[in-house]
Amino acid sequence: MALRLWSVLHAAAGVWLAWLLGRRVFAQSRFLALAPALLLALWPGRTLILSAVTNDGLAEALCLLTFLLCAVILEEGLTARRAAWLGLSWALALMSKSTALALAPVVLLADVMAVSRGEQTDEKRAAATRRALTALAIIAAVVVVAAGWWFVRNQLIYGDPLAAAVFNRLFKVDRATPEYFFKLGLSGGAYFSLVVMNTALSFWGVYGQANVWSPAWYYLLGFLIWLLMLAGLVRQRVRPVEVGEESSESRPARSGSKGGKPRLQEPPPAATPDWRRQMWTLAWILLVVVVVFFLRFNTEFYQAQARYLFTANGPIALLTVLGLWDVGRGRTGMWVVALALVVLLSMSLWSVCGYSALVAAHYAPPFVGSM
Repeated sequence: MALRLWSVLHAAAGVWLAWLLGRRVFAQSRFLALAPALLLALWPGRTLILSAVTNDGLAEALCLLTFLLCAVILEEGLTARRAAWLGLSWALALMSKSTALALAPVVLLADVMAVSRGEQTDEKRAAATRRALTALAIIAAVVVVAAGWWFVRNQLIYGDPLAAAVFNRLFKVDRATPEYFFKLGLSGGAYFSLVVMNTALSFWGVYGQANVWSPAWYYLLGFLIWLLMLAGLVRQRVRPVEVGEESSESRPARSGSKGGKPRLQEPPPAATPDWRRQMWTLAWILLVVVVVFFLRFNTEFYQAQARYLFTANGPIALLTVLGLWDVGRGRTGMWVVALALVVLLSMSLWSVCGYSALVAAHYAPPFVGSM
């Protein structure tokens, strides 16, 4: 119980870091700034995993901190001190879980992006290159000092820095592998379809040894949130707009504005318009790299569990809020985000209270077996 409570504290730290991240990214709306933290707090699949004895919560919090520091560097500029903190955060994340290696391109690009904005003369470009290389050297030095001993230890004891060979040998004992499914007659495409489907279910919560499911309506609510999010993200690509900016299709009114044309609230100007676009680029890159790592992992082991995506929980929370808001934008978008959070709260209550109504094991999966 003490270890489970320790895991929950890590989960709470992740919620707090998501709030700090939301305050920067959605600075023009207090509600949207809080929404990523609420999404993580109410996400039932995450609660299920992080209330167990696991290092997933610690890894998630440290990866969130690293991503947050990348956002700080993009917004406020790159300094030696910030580079050192970024290196330390990433080093701790690497020691907590090897999936934090997915942060490598994000850390590198945040460094490069932070010094390459604006018009660049040859002199400025040379100075920016020196600053970027200095910051990368600081990050590398901090990672080596803080985490190098751990990888040297693994090399001495297990024969490789990540102890991958030992892990692979022990992890395959009594576990399904792709070969098991291929012997049953599944093709490669069918196998990865199975991985995607069961990972999608586990994103919202699967119990027991991944063999106890909630009813179909529960997962349909989660998939509806995904559909709304995807629709909003597509709309964002077609008609990009800054969050907090009033669109012509929905301009709510407020009293006391000049010219007799009331509006809701004048959003504060963005400090640096470019840095948010760069941050969204980093969010997509981290999400894609984590998914690629996950699919690569499933070529050796059958592990259709969304917890392997927790390294990208920062981008997942931000992109979900952005997509839901972009369904309607303005006040309508706020209501869509609020409705999604209410649905998540209902699913969380079911996952806690409704679990006692489920069969203890081998409950037939929705959309496949009987319910």
